[in-house]
Amino acid sequence: MKRVTLCIPPIAAALILVAVGCFSNSAGVHNERGLLYLEQGALEKAIEEFDKAIEIDQAMAETYNNRGITYKFLGLYQQAIQDFDKAIEIDPSTAEAFNNRGLTFDDIGQFERAIQDFGKAIEIAPMMHEAFNNRGYDYTFKLEEFRLAIDDFDQAILLDSDNSAAYTNRGFAYGNLGEYQQAIENYNKAIELDPSSSFTYELKGVARINLGQFREALEDLDQAIILNPERGSPYYNRSIVNSETGRYAQARADNDKACSLDGQFC
Repeated sequence: MKRVTLCIPPIAAALILVAVGCFSNSAGVHNERGLLYLEQGALEKAIEEFDKAIEIDQAMAETYNNRGITYKFLGLYQQAIQDFDKAIEIDPSTAEAFNNRGLTFDDIGQFERAIQDFGKAIEIAPMMHEAFNNRGYDYTFKLEEFRLAIDDFDQAILLDSDNSAAYTNRGFAYGNLGEYQQAIENYNKAIELDPSSSFTYELKGVARINLGQFREALEDLDQAIILNPERGSPYYNRSIVNSETGRYAQARADNDKACSLDGQFC
């Protein structure tokens, strides 16, 4: 059997914005305007509004957090970290800033520091399911500490049972431990919550391949391709199923398609 290959995207990297509860000054007004621009994708305008808010009130941790998120979206990771640092300096109980700084450390490959920040966010706000999912993601995809990851995804799901990404991530961790049936159960739940995820269908198909359930795997990989026909790995993995079941012409066609979409499959 050929090697099963996946192209795994970041799943549920949850940034957390902070609004000012009731703004009694113009700094709060500018912060709220910045949030609106941020939600609209007008990042430069959002920065301008957050700058104005900080010029008026340099002690508002929420604004530094929100500007940090905006810098992160712009790919300005050092500026983002500086803003999260400032938010934490002003208010060390700002769990959102620890979570968001952790995600930014992920962006620059500092995964141990990211995990530390997610842990601090959880310590401050033990109901923050996003931080559990984010830390579990790093344990899974960066450090391959799959049991630790499953513990975090368990908690994320306990806190938010509608979190489809946490089910997908937990399924992936189980799959890497060779516990394919538990992986499939998690993927089924994720699909029930979000049937639009090509990646989850592909992951389920791969688990089916590892169990020798080729007919079911083919159905899952077909659906993954229907949902996103521009990804190479579902075609490559479907070629494995076709080859294992004697459908050699279809396997070659899938191999060719995977190669045309993604050079790593050539």
